[in-house]
Amino acid sequence: HSPKRFKGVAILTMIDPAAAAEELRRAVTELGLVAAVTRQHVRDKNLDDPSFDVLWAEAERLNVPVCVHG
Repeated sequence: HSPKRFKGVAILTMIDPAAAAEELRRAVTELGLVAAVTRQHVRDKNLDDPSFDVLWAEAERLNVPVCVHG
């Protein structure tokens, strides 16, 4: 246990980018998590697909990083 060193991050499912953005908002504002992690692609889309813009905008608004795990 070391709350100054270890912080929680949200694991986001990106099948529904709008829902992922809502979950990121909840995770940061209600649960106090400090970042998010997601996979490198979703079904047939890479993370640069415009459908994910809603999530990137929310992460920017919240000033939190999104980590990508392969």
